[in-house]
Amino acid sequence: MVQHEVHAFLESFYEKKTPRDGRHLRAMEHLLQLFNIDLEQFKIIQITGSCGKGSTAAFMASILKEAQISYGLFTGPHLIDYEERFVINGERMESDDFQRIVLRIKNTLGPRDLQDVGHMHLMILIALLWFLEHQIGLIVFENGAGGASDPSNVFKPMIACLTEITLDHMHLLGDTIEAITRDKAAIIKRETAAVICGMFNETARQELFTLERELSRQFAFIGRDFHCVEREEGFTYKSSHWQFDSLTPSLLGDHQYQNAANAIRVMEALSTLGFNVSEEAIIRGIRRTVWPGRLEKFSRRECAVYLDGAHNPFELKTLSHNLKTRSILPQLIMVSFASRKNIVAMLRALHFPQARYIVVPSPFVERRQSKEAVEAAFHEVNLDYIYAEGVAEAMGVVDSRLRPEETLLVTGSLYLVGEMRKWLLEAGDEILE
Repeated sequence: MVQHEVHAFLESFYEKKTPRDGRHLRAMEHLLQLFNIDLEQFKIIQITGSCGKGSTAAFMASILKEAQISYGLFTGPHLIDYEERFVINGERMESDDFQRIVLRIKNTLGPRDLQDVGHMHLMILIALLWFLEHQIGLIVFENGAGGASDPSNVFKPMIACLTEITLDHMHLLGDTIEAITRDKAAIIKRETAAVICGMFNETARQELFTLERELSRQFAFIGRDFHCVEREEGFTYKSSHWQFDSLTPSLLGDHQYQNAANAIRVMEALSTLGFNVSEEAIIRGIRRTVWPGRLEKFSRRECAVYLDGAHNPFELKTLSHNLKTRSILPQLIMVSFASRKNIVAMLRALHFPQARYIVVPSPFVERRQSKEAVEAAFHEVNLDYIYAEGVAEAMGVVDSRLRPEETLLVTGSLYLVGEMRKWLLEAGDEILE
C-alpha cells in the first residue's frame, strides 16, 4: 500500500510540463528552503553532457570507493527500481528509506509548493535529504537533460565535468551543438574550482574554448590537457602530472576509455583539493566499475543477449562500431523509439542490415512514436521489423526465431533496457559481462 502511494505520487509528476525559464530554479530553491537544506554543506562533482554521463559517474564512484573516500552518488534514470538512483559508498538506498523520504516530501508540500515542481526536482530533493541523513559531504551528481535547463543548476559545483556532446533533447536545449553546449556549460560557476571538458566534438570544444577565454579560466580538455591513448588491451591515461599505463575498464566498449579518462581527470582535480586518491584506487576502481545496461551481456538458451541503453544516433553508431570490432553481428535487434527521436537516423547509425528488428513501444503512451512513423522509417531504410506490444510478447518472438549461438541486441531506450533486464533476471538468465 505504501509502495503504491509512493509510486503514484512520483508518477504524477512524470509527464508534468515544467517551465525552464528560471521558474524551475526558483521552485528548486523553494524546496531547499522548505526542508532546510543548505547546499554549502556539500562538495559537488556535477556531470553533464549528451553521452557517457552515467558511465563517467560510475567510474568516479568506483574509484572513490577504492580510495575509501565517503561519497554519495546520484544518477538517472533508473533501469528497474527508483532506489538505483541513490547510492552511498557503493550501497544503494533501501526501499524503506526511499518510501519514508518520499512520504515526508508528499506530506510536507501543499499545492502551491508544487506549482512549478517536476519529477527531477523531487529526485534531487530525495537525494539531498538522504545524503544529509548520512552526513555525506561529497556528492557525484549526474545531471538530467542540460545544465541551465535542469533544476540542479542551483548547485555551485566544486568540479564540473562535461562529457561528450551531440544533438539530443533539442526541444529543450536548442537545435545546434553551440546552443546545447552553452546550456550544459551553465553548470560552471564562479565557485567551481576545476572544469573538465571531456568531449571530442569540435564544435562543442570551440564553444568551450571561447568560454574559457571569456572567464579567464583554465579548463582541462581531453586531447589537450589530458590524453586517453588506446592500447592493444586497455588504454593509457596521461596528463602533465599523472600517468597510468594499460588501464583495463570492466565496462565493454572503446568509448568507455574516454569516460574513464574523464573520471580520472576529475580525480586528479579532486586530489589537488585535499582528497587522497591513490594510484591503486584509480587502477582498481577503473577495473571494478559496474554499470548495468551498458553493453551488458546475458546468456539465454545458448544465445547471447546484449543490453545497451544507447538512445541517439551518436550513441548507436558507437555501439555498432564496438560490436562490429568484436565480430558481434546480432541476428535480432529489439528496439524502442521515444517521441521526438529521429528513427531513420537511429536505424542508419546502428547499420545491421542483416538483422531482423522487433519494435517495442515505450511504456509511456505520451512518449511513443506512432505505428505509422515507425512503419515509414523502416520503409525508408528498407528494413524488416515486427511490432510487439511489450517485452513479454517480444521475447516470445525472440525465443521462436533465435537459434543457439545467435545474438539478440536490445537498445534504443534505457526504459526498454530496464524492462528487458528485469525480465531476464526474473527468468533466471545469467549475466556474463
